[in-house]
Amino acid sequence: MIAARTPRLFDAEDFADRVAGAIQARGLTLRQVADESGVSPASLSRIQGGWLDVSHENVLRLEAWMADQTQVA
Repeated sequence: MIAARTPRLFDAEDFADRVAGAIQARGLTLRQVADESGVSPASLSRIQGGWLDVSHENVLRLEAWMADQTQVA
């Protein structure tokens, strides 16, 4: 018998907190993060506001940006 897996749901609040923490740690503006990550300032603002409709591409871009930030720090 194959064990059923429960799909992992996207936690927009956790993601928003992690993005905000990375931005704050570097002391950057949304425009600077947009330039570095390829995510528009408007999308960054919505993400920080806990918007649930975040594109998969933007999540991947920001995850990659945050990973780069930990290597820089």
